[in-house]
Amino acid sequence: MSAPAMALVYPAPGTRHPSQSSTTTSTSSASSSETAPLLPRRDASFASSLDPKQAARPWYRGPRTMWLIPFALTASLSRGMTLAPRIAIYTHLACKSLQRVHFQLPSPAHSFDSLDATVLASKCLSDPAVQATASKLQTLMIVIVGVLSALTTSWWTTFSDKHGRTKVMAMALIGVLFTDVMFIVATNYSRYIIGGHHILVLGPLLEGLLGSYPVMQAAINAYISDSTNEGSRSKVFGRFTGVSCIGLAIGPSIGSIILSRIPRSSSDHAYIFYISVTCALANLLYVLLVLPESLTADARDALAVARQQVKDNRRAKDERREAEEAADGSAPAYGWAKHVRRLKRRVLKPLQPLKVFRPQARINRRGKDYNLFILAIAYFFYLLTSGLSPVKYLYAGHVFSWGANELGHYITLVSTIRAVFLLFLLPMIIKAFKPAPPSTPFKPNYTSGNPAPDTPAARRARLAQNIKFDLRVARVSFVIELASYIAATASNSPLGFVISTSLTSFGGGAGPAAQSLALCLLPNPKEDSGKLFGAISMMQAISSGVLGPIAFGLVYSMTVAHFSKTIYVFTAGILFASLVLLSLMHPTAKVKRDLEVQRRGRSRVSKDLRGVIPTRMAPGAPPASRP
Repeated sequence: MSAPAMALVYPAPGTRHPSQSSTTTSTSSASSSETAPLLPRRDASFASSLDPKQAARPWYRGPRTMWLIPFALTASLSRGMTLAPRIAIYTHLACKSLQRVHFQLPSPAHSFDSLDATVLASKCLSDPAVQATASKLQTLMIVIVGVLSALTTSWWTTFSDKHGRTKVMAMALIGVLFTDVMFIVATNYSRYIIGGHHILVLGPLLEGLLGSYPVMQAAINAYISDSTNEGSRSKVFGRFTGVSCIGLAIGPSIGSIILSRIPRSSSDHAYIFYISVTCALANLLYVLLVLPESLTADARDALAVARQQVKDNRRAKDERREAEEAADGSAPAYGWAKHVRRLKRRVLKPLQPLKVFRPQARINRRGKDYNLFILAIAYFFYLLTSGLSPVKYLYAGHVFSWGANELGHYITLVSTIRAVFLLFLLPMIIKAFKPAPPSTPFKPNYTSGNPAPDTPAARRARLAQNIKFDLRVARVSFVIELASYIAATASNSPLGFVISTSLTSFGGGAGPAAQSLALCLLPNPKEDSGKLFGAISMMQAISSGVLGPIAFGLVYSMTVAHFSKTIYVFTAGILFASLVLLSLMHPTAKVKRDLEVQRRGRSRVSKDLRGVIPTRMAPGAPPASRP
């Protein structure tokens, strides 16, 4: 064994090995004590300690998850206030386009928006054709945002790694704010603008280009990952999902109270959007001026080096392929294959974040680990069911004749139950049922006052435990949601509808558990967390923003006149498929992972840290076994 490949030795306090005298003499000035742990434990302040500017900040100015609470709460509050008014505006526009009601306008100066809302409730809500048209309009708005956000997710993910998480949050927030402004213009000022209410489409166009809620959620998750320790993050993600549900619970009630205090007309829904725009502006100032950045300068440099390495590897691969083709005489005369490969890479570039879900090679075993790949497919199907929410509100208005006020109270009730579960019940359940961390499988040779080294074996044991627990939480949550939609199919009364759909709140742990499980299955979570949440953001944009709304919108528009509950049967089928995929997962901790702390600049080759003297230094001693 050569000198640079020697295993590390943990001597007793105050002693040295004879062969280390020259080495310790040259390095004694860099270390204050030989008994200090060689690899310190990585805590929440590890990332900030790499950057002197971040380390010089007081604790309350550092990147902490608590700084995200006002942002997430305000964003969900403004979003929740506009949920029911949007449904009402879509229904008004659909009713007007179909001319199902012969409107008696007082004068040419009045418009459709000035009509009393009781006309809408009595005629439009009960008409299946109006419901089908409103569903298509709503689907169009959602799909525009989803398609554009899916195409731009890759770019915004790279932008987040280069410039920080807070800037991405601010840009996504600007897009959401612009859409609310377009609702105000389309509702109150459409008669003064060429194109009329069709200007509403400009909102989702800009919102989708700026990433919308999927990119905003990805930036929030990346911020949480930057500010917390490795391991299971189900509790953290669950709490922030609960914070969002608080805003979604309070927002609709605020909107319903405001609508009940003003005259009933469709144009009065614009007041809700004025309040939403004010909240978004305040939130934007908070992100730009108050929220600390979680991505340190050193972390950005490391990510830049990794991106450049990927580009260099791709360029070397292309050059090697061209050289092989030239040697074999199979290279085309005009190099058209090279241009085709470049064009293919550019076309598929928006989908590059999904590469993080590729199967990973196993350690000491043949084949590959498909757990992360299967989880991605199951989570993709689960995200499809989010397309049910806007259609579910149309269903309630059609079957039970609910207006904006009733929908607001219903959304408040469901969101409150979900927030209470995610903020209080789910953390209690996790605390009660999560197994204790496994103990270290060896005893160190030095005094008990020093902490035991965090060995690869102990880390793999903790990782396997976290993976199994998160998978168990995800499976139970999927079963609860599946049962709730089966109950919704069997219910016929408003009370039965409220109870059955409220049960889905107790399956709210599926999303946080799936994200935490994916983070645990990553080979290099510290380096690839941004890529993971960028890929999840892309899946949300494609599934929740494009395919889900299209699927549920088409199903509802085709079946609302015959069997309107088809949407719940369709949802139950998707959840059952996701549950089957989760049952195929067999999680293991033997995925290649960077187990060494890069802060000390050491090689990524696995080392034996158990204090065994190498064979070269102690002849006849057995070699150190790998954990």
